Amino acid sequence: MSKLLPCNTVTSVPLDLMDISHFYFTEIKQPALVTAIDTLALVQIGSAYKDPTLLMQARRLYGQSLRQLMQSISRMQPGESWNDQIASAVLITALCGSFDALHQSANYIMHGSGLEKLLQMRGPEPLKDSTEAMLFLHARAVLTYHSSSLQKRTFLADAKWIAVSLSAPQRDLAWDVQDVGVRLPGILEKTHLGIEQKDPLRLFAAACELGTFLQELDKFNEQVAYGRTDDKLCDLDEYPAVSSWLNGDMTFPQVFTLPDWRFVEVLGAWLLYKAFALEMLISMLQAAAAITGMPASLDDMEQDLDSIMTDICRVLPALIGKNGSFLGMIGASPILRLAIVYFEKRSRPAELAWCLKMAAGINGEGVAFAGGELW
Repeated sequence: MSKLLPCNTVTSVPLDLMDISHFYFTEIKQPALVTAIDTLALVQIGSAYKDPTLLMQARRLYGQSLRQLMQSISRMQPGESWNDQIASAVLITALCGSFDALHQSANYIMHGSGLEKLLQMRGPEPLKDSTEAMLFLHARAVLTYHSSSLQKRTFLADAKWIAVSLSAPQRDLAWDVQDVGVRLPGILEKTHLGIEQKDPLRLFAAACELGTFLQELDKFNEQVAYGRTDDKLCDLDEYPAVSSWLNGDMTFPQVFTLPDWRFVEVLGAWLLYKAFALEMLISMLQAAAAITGMPASLDDMEQDLDSIMTDICRVLPALIGKNGSFLGMIGASPILRLAIVYFEKRSRPAELAWCLKMAAGINGEGVAFAGGELW
């Protein structure tokens, strides 16, 4: 587990967001979960040691896990109670698909569809315990990013599903930020349609929604500001794995050092939602200006977005951890992808080169980096 989970500068990682270790000490009734855990162990060790035999076995078990999941989900009936072990198997199998050795055969649409179907069959019932809450939180985070990338609204933004979130036995900042962030895919969908159809009314309505969304994110400014102050900055050498990838590139000489990896994840999610929304708002205002012939004043928003992108780059090492953990690299991929697209579109060669070195380092460690266009 030491390579899978990030090693932080101050405290150990709380095993509350993707803790699979406790499944070894309980009775496992779902074959798909057994296979998923075996696959993760094989692909993790195989990637760390570049062992082709282990990676070949991981690929075989990955396919087997997908087949078992399809069989298990197809047997479930609408209204059937949530099954923690099937949900865990879906999430762990999706995690396995993030490794480069399995990336080519991974079907992320299948993973997303499987999670959606599982949640829809469960229904918007209150969360019964901390295990179910952990699984729901993680599943919702995966689906929010998946839906944002597709610019397609998710049913998890419905009021009845927000009520599910509010029923969690214990809530922290992660839940609050995610309750706002889950609305982002639907707003992106409306904005994209307005831009595509060159419809001023749609664009105006989308601008209002984006503005409201950004205001709601700004309510967390005080909490996330804890991690964005100068006293949280340290030299890049504090993160040896990341420093080795950059090979002396000092474009961002100081990066954030944060004591709690859970907070790093929350900060990363907040930055992701904020960057998505700001970039789309700028694109929408540019489209509106082209339609109406009235110039848009974007300087303040561009400056705000640039600050967000700088902080994304400075939080990446803390997310990946001192030991270059696999789970940290997987979590870093979405926001690093955002930064690459941003700096490429704005012709910022130094920052783009820094980000591409980070992406190459992630690939070199055996974790697949998510490429492709976002806007």
